[in-house]
Amino acid sequence: MLLGGLFQRFDRGSWARTELREGGISEIERRAREYGLPKLVWPDPWPDSYLFAMRVATYAEREGLVREFALSSFRDAFTRGIDQAIPVHVLNAAEAAGLNRDAAESAAREPEIKQALIGATARAGDLGVTGVPAIRIDGRVVWGDDRLDQAVRA
Repeated sequence: MLLGGLFQRFDRGSWARTELREGGISEIERRAREYGLPKLVWPDPWPDSYLFAMRVATYAEREGLVREFALSSFRDAFTRGIDQAIPVHVLNAAEAAGLNRDAAESAAREPEIKQALIGATARAGDLGVTGVPAIRIDGRVVWGDDRLDQAVRA
């Protein structure tokens, strides 16, 4: 799903574009250390427009490699600071995940892929998803990296 689409639907935006940015980034870095994750390297700019990346993710899902693509893309973005709004970087992540680079680039322009992403975004919104990451538990949506422990307890 496309987070920007949900932001439009629910008339909201990213905390990372507000005065909460510095504190939010510090909090995410603290949690990452507690989880034993690698040191975060933030892409510049962040956040940006990830429409192309999400179309490639939609293609990766169709090909059965969405997990691999997501991990490759997020690792590039947040351990190397590589901007995933730039198509060549997204295609590098796709290739590293086992996708054919040319096929991924072509698929991102396919009406079927575009419509699948629009549909996934609409379905997420219909289920009550307004942010990410989101987990639906017994009909209730828990979203936000800071609420993962709450989701696990539920």
